[in-house]
Amino acid sequence: MATQRRWTRSSAAAARATPSRRSSTPTGPVRPAGHGRERHPRVLLGSPVLIAPLHPPVPLARSLTTIDFVSGGRLLPGFGFGWSPEGYQAAGLDFSRRGARMDELLDALEPLRTEDPAQYKGVQLSIPLHN
Repeated sequence: MATQRRWTRSSAAAARATPSRRSSTPTGPVRPAGHGRERHPRVLLGSPVLIAPLHPPVPLARSLTTIDFVSGGRLLPGFGFGWSPEGYQAAGLDFSRRGARMDELLDALEPLRTEDPAQYKGVQLSIPLHN
């Protein structure tokens, strides 16, 4: 992709240690984060904690990569895996596997952000080759 990789798996792992009662979609309060780029050129842009395993990986990667690009490579997203079984049930996902799904999602985000075309094959997530 166009920007250097600033956010990493280790920063995401630190963020997932604390459960959050708030959830956000990638198009929710994160999107406006890129608009202050010229006014505050050295400020990193943190996001609300995203319950990442509940999000489809391709739209999540596209949203985060776009925000990172618009902000000049300063995105520092917050990822969590959630505390509420009801959210996972509503999404048709196994709550007991949320940690493993988070690990795979973080692994899948890397090629989605850095390769074109990209694909990923894991136990819980499978993303066919696409542009």
